Amino acid sequence: MVLDASGGPLAAALATPADALPYAVKPNRHELEEWAGRALLTLGDVLAAARGLRDRGIAVVAVSLGPEGALFLSEGGAVHARPPATRITSTVGAGDALVAGLVAGLHEGLSLADTARRALAFAAAKLSREGASLPPRPEVEAIAATVRVEALG
Repeated sequence: MVLDASGGPLAAALATPADALPYAVKPNRHELEEWAGRALLTLGDVLAAARGLRDRGIAVVAVSLGPEGALFLSEGGAVHARPPATRITSTVGAGDALVAGLVAGLHEGLSLADTARRALAFAAAKLSREGASLPPRPEVEAIAATVRVEALG
C-alpha cells in the first residue's frame, strides 16, 4: 500500500503496529512536520524525520517539498530530486501525480534515483497542465531526463 494522507488519517496510519504500516508514504513537508511534532526547516531536518518513518518499518518515504522538489528515502539510501524550471498552470493534482509517478517507479522496479525522476516528472508535467491528465509519455520522459537527483548521506 502507498499512503498519501494528512492530519488524523495520516497520524492514525503511522501509529499502527509495524506489521500494519503501509509500504510507502508520501507526506508533504507540512504533513511530516505535524507527524514529527516540530518544524522541519532544513533538508537535514526533513531527512531525519523521514528516517524516523523508515525506522518504524516503512520501506519507502517520499516527502514533497513544493518548488524544492522531493526527498526520497528507502533502505538503499536517500536522494533529493529537483524538478526543472516549470511553467505552472495549476498546482491542483501535482501531489497526486507525484504519487502516481512513485507507484509507477516502484511497479517497474526502478532504482530510488530513477523512481524519484519519474515521480518528479509526473508532478512537473501536471503543473504545466489544466485538468487531470498528464501529457503523452514522451513528454514525461523528456521531463524526467532533466530532473536533478542528488544522493544524500
